[in-house]
Formats: sequence, C-alpha cells, structure tokens
Amino acid sequence: MNYVFLSKFLSLGILAYLGKGFLSFRKNEFYRNLLIFQIHCILLCLLNREFNILNIMIVLSIYLAYLFFTFSSSKYNYLFVLLLYLVISFTSTLMIESIIRLIFPFGNIVNETSGYQLFATLISSFTSLVACKIYIRIKEISQCFNISNILLFTFVYPLIIIVFMSFVYNDYIKITNEMLLPVMCFILIFSNIIILFVFYKSIKEIELHYRLKDSIEKERLLNVKYELLNQNYKTNFKLLHNILHYCKKLSLQNQNNEYDDLSTTIHELSDITFKEFELIHTNSLILNTLLNSKYEEIYTNKIMINTTIQYNEFSFMKLSDLTEVLSLLLNAAIESCKLNELKKRNVTIKTIKIGQQIVIQFLYPDHPDSKIDKVGLSNILDTYKGMISEEVNKELGFRSVMIILKNSSR
Repeated sequence: MNYVFLSKFLSLGILAYLGKGFLSFRKNEFYRNLLIFQIHCILLCLLNREFNILNIMIVLSIYLAYLFFTFSSSKYNYLFVLLLYLVISFTSTLMIESIIRLIFPFGNIVNETSGYQLFATLISSFTSLVACKIYIRIKEISQCFNISNILLFTFVYPLIIIVFMSFVYNDYIKITNEMLLPVMCFILIFSNIIILFVFYKSIKEIELHYRLKDSIEKERLLNVKYELLNQNYKTNFKLLHNILHYCKKLSLQNQNNEYDDLSTTIHELSDITFKEFELIHTNSLILNTLLNSKYEEIYTNKIMINTTIQYNEFSFMKLSDLTEVLSLLLNAAIESCKLNELKKRNVTIKTIKIGQQIVIQFLYPDHPDSKIDKVGLSNILDTYKGMISEEVNKELGFRSVMIILKNSSR
C-alpha cells in the first residue's frame, strides 16, 4: 500500500492546525474550508516525487496558496507560519527517522509501501502536532502579556540548530551507512528540548508574576474602597450624632424657656451642619473623596473647608493626574493650617473657567514652615501645558496657590 496520500494529508492537516493557531479564518465556513483543504491536498498528491528545486518551489507555493485562501492575515504572518511549519516538520521527520534507524537498523524506511514508512509517518506527524501545540500555547501566553512575537523566533532557534547540524558534517550525510547520526541527532534534540522547556517555564513564571501583581493590585484597590466606605460611614454617623445631640439640647432649652440659649444653639447647629455639608458635598466627586479621606484630620484640627466649584469639566485630564494635583494642594493646605492658630484655619477651594483657561485655586493661612510639592505638581502639569502660580498676602496672612490649565476638552 502506498502511503503518499496519507503523508500529504497529515502534512497539510498539521499546517492547517498551525495556521488556525496563529491566523484567523478568512471565512468561518466549514464546507468552504474543507473544499479548499481537499483541493490543495489533491494538488500535493498529483505532484511527482522527484526531489528537485522546481518541485520544492511548487510545494511551497501550494502551502502558501492554502494559507492565503483559508486564512486572513499579512504576508509576513503567512511566511512566518510556513517557516515555522517547515522547521517543525523537517525536525520531527529527521528525529523519528533517526530513532527508527537506531532501533531497526535493517528496516527499509525509504520504501513508501513498507510498514516502517507508515510507522515513521504517523509518529513524525504526531511529534509535529505536539510541537505545533506548544508553539500555539506560547503564542497565546505572549499575547496575554503583550510579549513581542519576536520571542517566538527564539523558540525556532533550537530547531534550526538541528537542521543546520544535519548538513554541516560529512558524516551526517551517510545516513544509511553510519550509526553516528541517530545517536547525535537524538542527543541534540534532547538538549534543545531542555532549552525549549526552560524558555517555556520562564514565560510561565512571567505569567504567574503578572497574575500575582494583578491580584495584589486588586486587593489594594479593594482595601482602598473599603476604607473610603468606612470613612463615609463614620462621617455620616458623626454628623447624625451631632444633629441628634443638638436636637435634644434644643428640645430641653425650649421646655425650660431658655430662649437666649436656644438662639445660640440654633446658630451652632447651623454652623456645624454647614461645615459638615461642605465636606460631604462639593460638586466634585474627586474632591469629595479626598475630603472624606482626610475627614478625621480636618475635624480633629478644626479646619473649616469652603468650596466654590463653578467648573468641573476635567475630561481632558487623566483621573489619576487630577486626583494627584488636588491631593498635593489639599495636603499643603491642611499642613499649613495645622501650623497656624485655630481662628485662621480656613481653607477655600475654587474652580472657575476664565476664557479658555481653567483655574484651580486653594486659599489657606500662610506659615513660614509650610511647603508645597512644586516638583510633583510641575511633573503632572507639564503634560497638560499647565502652570502653577503662588502668591502670599502678608497683611492678611494668607497664601494663594493657583493651577492654570488650558481648556483642551473642545
């Protein structure tokens, strides 16, 4: 029985499997793709078995034509898949034939009708299929972690060594007479399989590292969310507790006809409610979050926060950059307030649009030891062509810090 058709069928099938792993189907129609496969398989079988340059070029053209009509991709990807397939196919065939010659030195492996040929065809095809599966898996991992496809050529290198070594030495040409080739080829293949294994394990370690890093980051974000929710709960609970306290106090004063004290308590309740409301709601989600995260520090140090948010369209900035800018300014204002006496601890926050410029202003009591991270602010503002302006009113004892940004949201 002649096994030529089986050999061509398996070789084209392996190329199709490799192409499916690296390329996308031109049309995802089963019968269309099956028809193309059958046509190209017949073309390969009709080709005569004579080994010459013309036949090699025709076979390569049939392979390329099959990839082109079945899959959709760039010409470089077609060539890459074909090169990878040829290297894997040649290496698998060389390895299996060498091992069979070592085990069955008197077997007629060249005869296309012999059982040795059938055995060699099946085993080499299986080996090629396993190698393709490994390369497809490596490609999937490289895509998940944005590893360059150039890395795949690193894995081709050990296989190319085998092909190169098979033709360099004259002793390797005498396949039928020398027993050196099977032994050396097996050792060479085994050593390069170890290299492939090391490369693959390295990529798996990179994958695990990224997963661990991603898991740690998710846990950190979850903890931040929990802390913010917990802080919001404490803020709201304290506000309600204070209101209930004043309501009870007002009720007792009303029952006792203490109208002067009643008026004073009403003013106190109004002041504390206004102050707490300014911390809870500022018309800016980011500022709300920052103020709530600093609530304990602001409340403990009796700092009064006043906000006037007339402009809140910062879509041209990254959320992280805007948060960092406001955080640096708020930290500087709080630290300066803590260095001043109680009656001066007032912070005014304003945002306004003037023409095509957006202004963020923080007004707070000045102190010689108060500092602001201008380097950190400048690093962010340079990205948006913004600038920082700082003025100190020595008569009133207040410092004004303004961030001026050009409106880029249009």
